[in-house]
Amino acid sequence: MPSAVNRIKLLKSFYPLSNGLAMKFILHLHPPQLPVEACHFRRTFGLGGSALVLFVLLLMTGMLELFVYDPTVAEAYPSVQQLQQMSLGRWVRNIHYLSAQLIVIVSFLHLLRVFLTGGYSGVRRGNWWLGLVVLFALLCSAFTGYLLPWDQLSFWAVTICSKMFEYVPLIGAGLQQLLFSGSEIGPATLHNFYILHTIFLPGTITALLVFHFWFVRKARGVILPQSHAGQPEVRSKVPSYPDLVFREAAVALNLCALVLILAVFIDAPLGLPANPGMSPNPVKAPWYYLGVQELLIHFQPLVAIVIAPCCAALFLFLLPMTRLKDHEAGRWFVSRRGLSGAVIAFAIALLSVPALIILNSVVPAPFFPAWIGHYLLPLGGTAILIGGAVLFMRRMAKMTQAEIVLALFVFFATTVVILTITGIFFRGAEMALVLPSWMAL
Repeated sequence: MPSAVNRIKLLKSFYPLSNGLAMKFILHLHPPQLPVEACHFRRTFGLGGSALVLFVLLLMTGMLELFVYDPTVAEAYPSVQQLQQMSLGRWVRNIHYLSAQLIVIVSFLHLLRVFLTGGYSGVRRGNWWLGLVVLFALLCSAFTGYLLPWDQLSFWAVTICSKMFEYVPLIGAGLQQLLFSGSEIGPATLHNFYILHTIFLPGTITALLVFHFWFVRKARGVILPQSHAGQPEVRSKVPSYPDLVFREAAVALNLCALVLILAVFIDAPLGLPANPGMSPNPVKAPWYYLGVQELLIHFQPLVAIVIAPCCAALFLFLLPMTRLKDHEAGRWFVSRRGLSGAVIAFAIALLSVPALIILNSVVPAPFFPAWIGHYLLPLGGTAILIGGAVLFMRRMAKMTQAEIVLALFVFFATTVVILTITGIFFRGAEMALVLPSWMAL
């Protein structure tokens, strides 16, 4: 078996690119040597790199679409039709569409993986916050691009999101005017979204990703567990090239192949041209905002649109303040007890959230004054449940702070997924709760 040095010399003789700028850039992204465990696929599942690959696919296909797309109300829809009639035009648009959907899912899973392995504390605290900003920018990019086809689906989805801004106190009207150029979606809105989607947001995300990867490099790669004594475990090391670089290349190539093949069979949706005078039924927001729209069915707009998202954002922002013990950081689910707490939290959310959704749709609302039924009960009840759960986990289950935060995170993440799935598959006309056709007997 040749040594690591001999393997590198052998590979360099077959890959002249290793002496070029591209390979030097790739090598600069990683430390010269890494522990063997850091190279294992199950450590990160390649989620961060996969998100980067999808972003590159978005940039490449987006630039190709710009040669045909015309950002005017009169020509936006016909230009998309023209693109789909061109040679490989439909395929390019399908790749762009699938990459946009997948990057949201992969980024969410990447955030989940970082959290579940404790990669948000210590020197990685700033990178956690930067990653949250990147995720928010990606959601904004997906949202602005959603309107550009100017068909019924996109027009009314953005319209329903625009109406949500009206419920934001103090700054809602100003944000609506800034983004949508008024309370109604029109030519100015399309122009604003086009500029944001093609210039401002791609440039911003690119700059943020440069710093994001630089912070990962500065932190010496992915976080690995330490011993209970707080000392790093003795690990054998391998050179990042080729051991890690080739694995990353394999994941990237497989992901590209998957997207390109799926784009042959899955078409990006394109409905009828946008008609401001005729709304479809139901009117749904883009799927990644359906969790918020689902909350609107159950709570007052101020709670669903402002209070709940702000609490979620504050929770994510304050996560790095969690005190992780040395032997907890880098371990999946912190500890065995943390894994048990996460499983219980997942099971509780999986059973209780659908039950409450069904209960709310079939049981008439009791008579309460608005401030009690719409604000005091949901907010007070949630606070009491969370407080009781935290007290139980701390006093009875003897869980550490990191294990308690883990259980709460898993519960709320599961809730968001359930709300989103409900909005996608189980809401029909007038947003009534229905059974999808593919589940009907």
